[in-house]
Amino acid sequence: MPFDGCGDDGAPVFLWVCGGGFVSTPILIQGHDVAARSRQPIVCVGNRAYIATQSGQLLRWNIYAESKDGPGSLSHAQFETLSLQHGRVSAVTGSRRNVVVVDDIGMVWSMGRDQDAFVQIPIKATRIVRVACGARFVIALSDHGTVLSWGDATDCLGRQPTSNKVDVVVNLPDNVVAIACGWAHACAVSAKGRLFVWGENRQGCLGTGDNNDRVLPVEVDLDNVTAVACGYQHTMCLTKSGKTFAWGCNMHGQCGDPSVSTALVMPHEVPMSRTVIDIACGAFHSALITTDGDLFMFGLNNGGQLGLGDYDLRRQPVRIDSMLEKNVHAVFCGGLTTIALTQNLIGFSCSDDHFSLAHIETGSGWDQLGVVSSPQPPVMYQEIDGVDDSSPVRVASAAEQISNVFRLDDTSTSGASEPIRVSSDDQRYRRELHRMTQVYREKLLKDTHRQAVQQWQANSVIMEADRERERQLHLSQLRAAAVEASVKTWMNDILRDFNKRRDGRKALDLLYKTGIPPRLRSIVWPRAISNSLLINTELFSVFSARAKRIHMEILAKGEQNGSAALAVGRENTIYYIEVDLQRTFPSLAFFRRGQPLHSELRNLLQTYCCYRPDVGYVQGMSYLAGGLLLYLDPYTAFSTFANLLTMPLLHSFVRMDSEAMSAHYAIHACLLQGLLPRLHAHLFSEEVAISPQLYILEWFMTLFSKRLNLITSARSWDLIFTLPAPHVTIHRTAVAILACVQDRLVGQPFDDCMNVLNNETKAISAHELMSAMSGIRVPPSIVTELDNLNNQIDR
Repeated sequence: MPFDGCGDDGAPVFLWVCGGGFVSTPILIQGHDVAARSRQPIVCVGNRAYIATQSGQLLRWNIYAESKDGPGSLSHAQFETLSLQHGRVSAVTGSRRNVVVVDDIGMVWSMGRDQDAFVQIPIKATRIVRVACGARFVIALSDHGTVLSWGDATDCLGRQPTSNKVDVVVNLPDNVVAIACGWAHACAVSAKGRLFVWGENRQGCLGTGDNNDRVLPVEVDLDNVTAVACGYQHTMCLTKSGKTFAWGCNMHGQCGDPSVSTALVMPHEVPMSRTVIDIACGAFHSALITTDGDLFMFGLNNGGQLGLGDYDLRRQPVRIDSMLEKNVHAVFCGGLTTIALTQNLIGFSCSDDHFSLAHIETGSGWDQLGVVSSPQPPVMYQEIDGVDDSSPVRVASAAEQISNVFRLDDTSTSGASEPIRVSSDDQRYRRELHRMTQVYREKLLKDTHRQAVQQWQANSVIMEADRERERQLHLSQLRAAAVEASVKTWMNDILRDFNKRRDGRKALDLLYKTGIPPRLRSIVWPRAISNSLLINTELFSVFSARAKRIHMEILAKGEQNGSAALAVGRENTIYYIEVDLQRTFPSLAFFRRGQPLHSELRNLLQTYCCYRPDVGYVQGMSYLAGGLLLYLDPYTAFSTFANLLTMPLLHSFVRMDSEAMSAHYAIHACLLQGLLPRLHAHLFSEEVAISPQLYILEWFMTLFSKRLNLITSARSWDLIFTLPAPHVTIHRTAVAILACVQDRLVGQPFDDCMNVLNNETKAISAHELMSAMSGIRVPPSIVTELDNLNNQIDR
């Protein structure tokens, strides 16, 4: 249906639109009777505009996605009428996916963006006068000044969530007069000019001076606020004195501060030399109207939504010169679109020279339905400044050429003038010129649209990256807070009486949830393992010096068998340490040749060879020593390492005690059969035949540090070192690792299973491993068998 334009007093109301990637200067739409007295007469939802008329109808118009006239062109602007089952529409708002309207008796109705029927929102005993929509929540203002909310975004409701129930927002005065919603935050203005905000504080959009979310409303430090508007992650308000303040994301200049390219967490005054009477926010752009009816825009302009004739963003308010002297009295912003209402029409271009400006301004020529009584009523006009329509010769500008795409085809003829005879050559020339011009228009339109879509997609990627970065920052803040709380508990409680409290409920909860804080491992690990060997710094220095002498002698002789004169027992295995260091934590630069930890690791292992010449160096020890050096100083790491290897289970493996090792293999197989029977049946089947010694030897020798990532490995060590029965914990850890990769093992052949056991276990997160371990219970009979096995081992 056509869209005519009368205000409440019978004077014409003209509707202008720009943006959407199609038009970067305002296009005039000859329109219907916009409900100028309504607080919410127009809203942009996706690629459509919804307009509440004075007669109580709701018109739907596809702003920039109608393509009926062939490639690259738009059809004439047609408005579809939507009606409520009962009552008339008095206000309309919406989000990306929904349209919400209020009827004349205060009832609220909702409709999906691609639907045609409204559903009533059950709000009892309250008359609603205004609504505002966020991404996943809605707030409504009643005629008594109270604010209600509903939706599934619990952090944005301004109250404690109550299962899909409409309820009153708390901490607000009873006389709220204005409301607004961003993507995930909300605002309310009281009759006394106080501004309240709540929701997610992305990019500081709440204006509270920080980035902390607010579940309940808090007051912003501003006085005499009369209006508020919200963008995606920015907020703007208007004060009684006509000043405008903005805060939140300013990446595209939408807050009007050219000196800041990131975010403003506190309200900042938008620099304006004139008094502002109205404000509006799109997703990433903003609009202001001054007392003299001028329109100012700033922010993102990738779809031409600023109406400046280009696609460049503006970081501070810029006047829209094409709207001068038109007396703009309202502006509405969508994602890529801006719609303005004016009361004057000055200097427009029209396909019918007989349709005079005086007729439009005075209202003459309008019939009782508000439709212009003209033989050629245009649907859209393109504003062309500086062109005199009365001149006999008119030069079409590029903007006017684009505007022709939006006009009705002129099929009428003027009977008042003498028919002009045109030669056949001229006719052919004009037809060819018309065809070429049309091709140019279509190509220009398609290119502009494509560029706008590409820019929008690029911005969407950037926004998604920003959201992910914010989410990760929020998670890291939560983790940091949990670590700080854990540090206090360890220092003030557990470590005060460590031996009694190391396996208490509080310690177990922390070990499984967060582990030992990394900064405390240098304290907890040595205390947990204890120094039963009574190693001191003097002893460490003596054996360290001896190890260096033997190392230098071996290097000087260059004998691969390490037959140095000073070497005793298995001290000659010092030679093999240097070879093995190249394979220890190869992804870490700390242990590479020339780095500090490389020499410290080599010295620790060589010192142990001299300290325990009966044991010497065994391949895999480097992972144990390297893992300790990541958290402990060289002396403490050596003392902890030497005492750790006295643990019966580890001692039996470094001494290659075949009888004890076979017993541990059998215990592991028994645990696997009882706890993971499906996996046990697969690994021990004739087709796969993977015995425990194929992976348990390496896992136990390195305490899993070779096959787990560093974070997960350290968390497993927290449990092994701290819990009273480390031999039981080691077996539980092995079964937990298999539980984490069970689905990737069952049904796979031998080679694939070995690849999972040797490589894919590094992908196991600490949370996964701890969750698996918390559910593993070792039967008492096996615990007894492990205790007996420990007592039989000679250390």
